[in-house]
Amino acid sequence: VEGIAAGTATITATYTPDDAEAVTATATITVKDVITHKLAISPTSSEINVGGSQVYTATLTTVKNGKSTTSTVTPTLSSSNTSVATVSGTTASGVASGTATITASFTPEGETVPVTATASLNVKDVYEYSLAVSPTSSEINVGGSQVYTATLTTIKNGGTPSTSPVTPTLTSSNTSVATVSGTTAIGKASGTATITASFTPEGASQAVTATASLNVKDVISYSLALTPSTADINVGGSQVYTATLTTVTNGTSATSTVTPTLTSSNTSVATVSGTTATGKASGTATITASFTPQGASEAVTATATLNVNDVTTYSLAISPAENAKVIIGKTLNFTLTLTTMLNGQPQESTVTTTNWTSSDDTIATVAS
Repeated sequence: VEGIAAGTATITATYTPDDAEAVTATATITVKDVITHKLAISPTSSEINVGGSQVYTATLTTVKNGKSTTSTVTPTLSSSNTSVATVSGTTASGVASGTATITASFTPEGETVPVTATASLNVKDVYEYSLAVSPTSSEINVGGSQVYTATLTTIKNGGTPSTSPVTPTLTSSNTSVATVSGTTAIGKASGTATITASFTPEGASQAVTATASLNVKDVISYSLALTPSTADINVGGSQVYTATLTTVTNGTSATSTVTPTLTSSNTSVATVSGTTATGKASGTATITASFTPQGASEAVTATATLNVNDVTTYSLAISPAENAKVIIGKTLNFTLTLTTMLNGQPQESTVTTTNWTSSDDTIATVAS
């Protein structure tokens, strides 16, 4: 008897003895389908981070009487190491670094024994890195330098951050403005450069970076000279000053004539207007010139000494001066007045003198 298809058949045996009627016998036979099942899980090997997840799909292949069919099924998952990975439904979740075998189990319809398939799941620690460079913004002079420090912050599996100092690799966005050597940036010319710090943590596949802004300034010094440095004028007189600004930029010197602001230390002795000082009274005043160069934050100054002298003039008047008449033998008294002009202000006084002379003693003589 050969099974053709699933079902039940009655097998009848007939035999006819010699010179006799046929005799029969029957038997019942059941034919069953030949069914095999195979389960496949996907992916068979995968890697996730701690806290990450992996969704699995399962395919059931059924071979019935030599004919194969496949279908997607929902298996039951289990983990060989729940401290590394746990399962829920068709998803595995990473708990800690390590390796777990994920087993998918499914019982086909009509079967009592499930079929299984396995997959390897590698769970990795999750590291988050960030780099901080200090200072983040700084200013140096041409020829000056700036030392940088870097701190690496590491967060493992979303836990508490930990920090550690590291030695980064520095680069400059503008080497004409600033160059780097080790952890130091050096100013080359005025301008701005971005300093990038780069560091690759152990076990990481790529570097983390941080940037800082570096402003390089020219080294500029100023000095002011006032001419003349010492002068003498009279009350009412004036002195014109000139000022020369010397600018030294990165070691190179240049001079220019500038118009300063003048002040007097003693305005009762001398006042100033523009670049001119005027004497007011006898004495000494310090004339200070002040000038703020373009781009400078404060003024530069220079001083000069100004001596102011009184101006004294004298004039003598005799009275009567003319048309005086005297009788022979008689006397005529004269008065003498000395006028003193001090700084333009008259100072009158009457004086007497014995130094009287006559141009002709035969006409008139003088005494006392």
